[in-house]
Amino acid sequence: MKSWDKIVLNKLLDKYERSNLFYHKNTRNQSFSLYLKKSLPQYVNESSMDYLAINDDLKAAEKKGFLAITWQQRKVDHIISKVTLNLDRLDEIYVYLNRKPKDKKEREFLQKIDAFEKDCTGLTVSLAFLDYIKGRILEGKSIKAFADLSNLKDFEDLMIGLSALERNDKNYYIREFSIQNFGDSKRFEKLVPRVTKILRQFNSQYEDLDQNALLEEFFVFQNPNYVYFKGDTNLQIGQSFYDLSKLKQGLAVCGEDIENLKFSIDHPVKTVLTVENLTTFTRVDLAKTLVIYLGGFPNKNRSELLKRIYKSFPKANYYHFGDIDVGGFLIFLNLVEKTGIDFKPYKMGIEELIKYRKFCKTLTKNDQTRLQKLIDRLSQDEVKNKTILETLNFIKSNGIKLEQEIIRLN
Repeated sequence: MKSWDKIVLNKLLDKYERSNLFYHKNTRNQSFSLYLKKSLPQYVNESSMDYLAINDDLKAAEKKGFLAITWQQRKVDHIISKVTLNLDRLDEIYVYLNRKPKDKKEREFLQKIDAFEKDCTGLTVSLAFLDYIKGRILEGKSIKAFADLSNLKDFEDLMIGLSALERNDKNYYIREFSIQNFGDSKRFEKLVPRVTKILRQFNSQYEDLDQNALLEEFFVFQNPNYVYFKGDTNLQIGQSFYDLSKLKQGLAVCGEDIENLKFSIDHPVKTVLTVENLTTFTRVDLAKTLVIYLGGFPNKNRSELLKRIYKSFPKANYYHFGDIDVGGFLIFLNLVEKTGIDFKPYKMGIEELIKYRKFCKTLTKNDQTRLQKLIDRLSQDEVKNKTILETLNFIKSNGIKLEQEIIRLN
């Protein structure tokens, strides 16, 4: 059975706690009322008798001095027009509702933020986020996009997960990471959407990464992290050597073993080609080429591996082959930025868009928004980005995009 008086009183307190009066910004007399027809649909539901129970509960609340009732057309015990909160009885109302006053919850949050700030020294995203939340609270603004003032424990867990991720330098599967930090294999997964949202909002270098790619930036993986190789070179793992040319579909090495890989400089390659999608990787068959399946945005493990490959083969030509759309070029640019290697786009130009026009897809509204943002960004250095900008503007003017699997390489 519903306690209609508590439902209404909570709604009234919500209005009060959002007001300027609550934050002492309003010295004028201010009242807080609810019109029942608008605020409680059940009150005007003709197929229900709830309005009788609502009347009884609210009359009892008025008798306690918690609110004042205004009856429609002044007909007492008939239809309630509105109820008004009694600001002189706030302390008793909070006790009756077993509700913690908002200012007390805010003080507890601020104290917890101060403690986390000391613990997060050197963690740029964590500190920026804490400063943002503190500012929102002090300004009387909502923090519900990230946290609930009524749930301090959840905020603590959010900060534990965020700060642990930001300082992590060891390979973990996501549930291992969760056990390590929460003693619960599933807790971190529930926090991941907010943690990754924070990372994107407070560090622009992460804004284009999807959830899994972002976690991999901090060595946390959903599944075993394999790197696939194929091509004309010798690969050394520990004391063992592998002639990749003998393996038609190459070799997969788990991310944890990547740091142990070496490439034989006695068997140099002419070209190093990174590939965005696995289907394309399996079809690539190019002479004197080392092909690496990138699988989207390169994580730190793959970036470091590519740097080591470059040290082994500094004279090779470096190319990246991906989708001809904004996502594909974001991956390409991210690859160049992370590795410092002068990669060139491979078959990612206007020629391919024209040749495979009938296979192109139409840009979505989200594609168009992201595309314009990327064009604006690259236009700040038009000379350096001339070729890519030409392709992006062609994509924009024709409203099309193309998946790399369509393109024939041989």
